[in-house]
Order: sequence, then C-alpha cells, then structure tokens
Amino acid sequence: MHPLGGCPMGRNEKEGVENSYGEVHGYPDHYVADGSVMPGPVGPNPSLTIAAIANRSAEHIIANKKI
Repeated sequence: MHPLGGCPMGRNEKEGVENSYGEVHGYPDHYVADGSVMPGPVGPNPSLTIAAIANRSAEHIIANKKI
C-alpha cells in the first residue's frame, strides 16, 4: 500500500484542510477531490473510495451553483 493524505477533511481549519464536501476552509469555491483527502491508507485499492468522495464533492458543487 502507499500512503495517502496531506489535505485531510475536518470540521474546521484546526482539524483539517477542507470540509466534508472537499471545500477548503477559508477559500470559498476552492475544492480538493482526490486521494490527498484520505487520512491514510484505506485498503489495497482505494480508487473506489476516492471516486465516491470526488462524486460527493461534484454533486455538492452542482447543487450549490451560484449562477
């Protein structure tokens, strides 16, 4: 397994870089939706977990479009 992480989710900027939708704390409309949001290894093949998190972020972005 290889390590993931570096841009973890958290309820606020003291706990993590972004919220549960991937939006970076303090930077509205700036999202991270890749393996860096994982706290560490999640199994032998994390691609489905990463894809699910990215999908959740995308659905949130679409649902909250400011147009």
